[in-house]
Amino acid sequence: MTVIKGHICPSCAGALSIDIDKQMYICPFCGVTFDYEYFNEDNVLDLGSDALINQEFNSASKAYSYALEKDPHDFKALKGMLCTQFKWRSFGQIKDIKKPNALTPVQRDISALKDAAAEKDKFFFDGVNECIGMADEYAEIIDQMETNENDIRKFDRTAEEFRQKLEDNKNYYDYKFSLLYALYGSFALVIIFLIVSNFADVSFFYFFLVHMVIFGIVFSNDRFSGYKKKKEDASVIAISAMKKEELANKNTELKKQADALKRDFIKKSTVLVEYKSQ
Repeated sequence: MTVIKGHICPSCAGALSIDIDKQMYICPFCGVTFDYEYFNEDNVLDLGSDALINQEFNSASKAYSYALEKDPHDFKALKGMLCTQFKWRSFGQIKDIKKPNALTPVQRDISALKDAAAEKDKFFFDGVNECIGMADEYAEIIDQMETNENDIRKFDRTAEEFRQKLEDNKNYYDYKFSLLYALYGSFALVIIFLIVSNFADVSFFYFFLVHMVIFGIVFSNDRFSGYKKKKEDASVIAISAMKKEELANKNTELKKQADALKRDFIKKSTVLVEYKSQ
């Protein structure tokens, strides 16, 4: 038997040996046999395609490399090598706009495949690069939209927090004002009492009057502080609502851009997928 370099077992990736008498290839490692026709160009491409489907990218790469040794410009083999580089089960996955964006910088470099392609096929690899760029742009828009959505939720939480503060402060100041009104009522009763008693104890009146003035000043200052705080809280709520609306409008525009970009991407990628697909 003679070891045939370049013929690799698709089952175990071992180097195949050839049995000239039987006219077949034999794998000395796993025992699988193949006839001569198994390794003609079409079969090699089919082997590569099957390996891709099974996510055996190393085996697929060897199969396509073997085909390219015979014809360095073989488009199907070059497209297959592209898939092995991208770790895709088929080139049709390019129509998923998230796939190209997930490629690493090393995977994105397809210049060698473009250089090896026939002149009429070079546009295909340019188109792949365009799709990668469009996918990146789409991902950036989606990321910005998600950031805006997170900010919108933050503004919602802030507005709700300050609305609750307004409600709590309202209840607090309503309670304090009720005390003040009760004090005013008590002062009115004291005056009525003094009038009925013909001002028998004026000193008590003045004592009560002084305390009324003090309480009045304290409550008035408290009321002013409460009004100022209410104004500040209302301002925060208004600003939050304005920012939320602004971000919502931005997201509306960004969604239009993303949808238009995705439509263009699908058209472009569909053309690439259908090119020489038969």
